[in-house]
Amino acid sequence: MSWHLGYPLSQTLFTSVYVEALSMPNPVGIEQAIFVRDPKDKANDQPMLQVLRAYCLGLLKACGYVNERVRAEHSYEEEDFVTNTYNRTLLANVSTDAIRTAITEAKGLLQRLRSDASHSYRAEVIDALEVRLELRDIFLQATECPQYIKEPNLAQIPWQQGISLLPALKSTHHLCKPVDDSFSAKLQRKLASTIPPRPIVQLGFDDAFGNLTRLFQDGLEIIGVLHYTDTQCLQTCVSAFQSKKPQPLVYVRTLLQTFLFDAMEVLGSMSIRQLIDDDLSIITLPASPLLDRLNDEIEVVHDPRFIVSQQMEFFRQRAAQPFLDTYCVLCVRIAVAYEGHYVTLSALGIIFKSTQRKLIKSFKHR
Repeated sequence: MSWHLGYPLSQTLFTSVYVEALSMPNPVGIEQAIFVRDPKDKANDQPMLQVLRAYCLGLLKACGYVNERVRAEHSYEEEDFVTNTYNRTLLANVSTDAIRTAITEAKGLLQRLRSDASHSYRAEVIDALEVRLELRDIFLQATECPQYIKEPNLAQIPWQQGISLLPALKSTHHLCKPVDDSFSAKLQRKLASTIPPRPIVQLGFDDAFGNLTRLFQDGLEIIGVLHYTDTQCLQTCVSAFQSKKPQPLVYVRTLLQTFLFDAMEVLGSMSIRQLIDDDLSIITLPASPLLDRLNDEIEVVHDPRFIVSQQMEFFRQRAAQPFLDTYCVLCVRIAVAYEGHYVTLSALGIIFKSTQRKLIKSFKHR
């Protein structure tokens, strides 16, 4: 969770000796993503190492998805999120299905250990490990929820499952104990870009659990934006979400941007023109012939409807970018400069809305 809060990977995840063993040198397949790269070494067959390997594989793959999502959308790296991966691919060459299979096999191994009396593992410890593997698999599914952008009910399932699993995660935390040797200051110094190197970040469980809970709750909440009614409700939804205290995490905000404008479509199914026309019909032009799509089918150049169609298209081209920016800037946290002055995002939204109204007014006077 420290990475989600803005600390670089060199101070968090990449200081783990287990993560370093799995990710360097970069594996080209699931077979190479093992702690000891010698396939003949029996250390990889230890039950708990197999469980830890599956967990770390899911962790790294999910981090890869999060990093790609943040880099693809608008965010301010220095303020919110550090995307530098220090020449590590975060298992980009390993398929998600292969990692899910490894997690499933690890859960099956725990089930066998539960029924095998020859092992000394307590049942409550096995339960705790299963919860963590399941949560890792669920979050991996949650990072892929944009593929269900047209099916909101499917997109929200992993977020709901994650929230329901969090109490079990918290109730079994007392079984855990810190292992300081699993993190190395030498790895941190090797990756550090500052002199002297910054120390390894140690986030307390209560803080980490609180942020994890908030991540899943906010992730579930933004799925609601896919239930479109009109532009005013959409703007209110985005604005209300962004004004939450504490501020939603960067990954959730970039996920919201993906839902809004992925592949030049709004909410996965609407064109930008449809969004603009809906807004115009609400604020200034209800049931106006200017917004009649049948005007586009007129080919006679002297027909007034043809002229209306051409002028409206010209207007949309001018108004589209500032109109879309009213949504884009709401998904970015910090204040930005506008005409030499620093303004908050809410003020910037008002500026863009004012620009939109001026364009409408200038068009009506043509």
